[in-house]
Amino acid sequence: FSDVNGLFASAVTSLAAMLLKVVVLESASGAYLDMNAELRAAGSASALAALVGGVAAHPTPDYVTALRQAGVRTRAVGVATIALTASVLASGLPLMNVLPRPLLGSLLMANGVELTKLWLWDARRWIDRPGFAMLFAMICSALLFGQTAAVLLGALCAVFLSHLRLSRANALKYHLTSRSCHPSASRPHHAQAFLRRHGGAIHLIGLEGFLYGGTVSRLSRYVLRASERHGREMRFVLLDLQATHGIEPSACTLLRRLRRQLKARGVSLLVAAASSQMVAALSPEPAAAGGGAVALSRTASITSQQGCESRASCGGAPATAALDSAVYRTVDEALESCEEQLLLLGSPVKSSHREGPSAFSTGGGGRHSGVSLAP
Repeated sequence: FSDVNGLFASAVTSLAAMLLKVVVLESASGAYLDMNAELRAAGSASALAALVGGVAAHPTPDYVTALRQAGVRTRAVGVATIALTASVLASGLPLMNVLPRPLLGSLLMANGVELTKLWLWDARRWIDRPGFAMLFAMICSALLFGQTAAVLLGALCAVFLSHLRLSRANALKYHLTSRSCHPSASRPHHAQAFLRRHGGAIHLIGLEGFLYGGTVSRLSRYVLRASERHGREMRFVLLDLQATHGIEPSACTLLRRLRRQLKARGVSLLVAAASSQMVAALSPEPAAAGGGAVALSRTASITSQQGCESRASCGGAPATAALDSAVYRTVDEALESCEEQLLLLGSPVKSSHREGPSAFSTGGGGRHSGVSLAP
């Protein structure tokens, strides 16, 4: 059983060392390496070395980096090194008896001291504090409990730190107003002039990456500060989720809370280009939606020309209409719907804002009709 533990520890340690060395080679040389191909090559070389009593084969980042920096792009150096090593081993010369053993011992001690200094002191220059603490914990775990415990602790710490750093990442890709971006809809000249004057009423915010709870929390603070800056001019906040990969349940809760906070300030929060998985994540539980029956709500679809003609020169009293949906298939559809609503309601400064949909919703009847997603 102890032999099995040793083999498992050796396999895990060799795999982790191989992966780290490949990463080091990529960062040092600037070349892309196929991880699977490197693992297959190292495994095949290690299996052949084991048949003749050798040790596990791994790439040497220092030598490869030095050759790359010297401009060597061929395998001539590697082939020559293999041929020299094979010839020495095949000759049977007792080189260990020829070379002074104190010299060999001092070389090994120097290498050990250099590696210890590199990872226990010099590493603080390129590793942040959490990573440096993880490194110390792995070294202490290796001294106290063995290599297997150190590798397991390092893997757990790496996953935790990776999740923590991603949750602290800034997901904001861009922030524009409708003065800078317009839908493809064709509108009369007086409607276009009105939308240019009140372009600050619609804010388009693009997000990217995975939406964690911490990411959405910072986004909420950013949007609320923007709402305070623009005051009553801001009417709609449209989130472009096309470049996002997914969302946490806690982030969904924070988005709903942000919508309620914006609603109290007279601002509608909309979502566009969300994947089906994200829409499903934003959906409430069937019990919360009323015993499994989800009601469909649809308002009248208003075109820009009709909305503009319902008021005298886009400046009359606001009509009583609501946005058809709060989750749209594309950003263009969402912008068009926001502009239609803005044309219908008139100036965001002169008239009071009528809130759009009562909840996050997604297509369910008509182009913008939707299924309520509010909790």
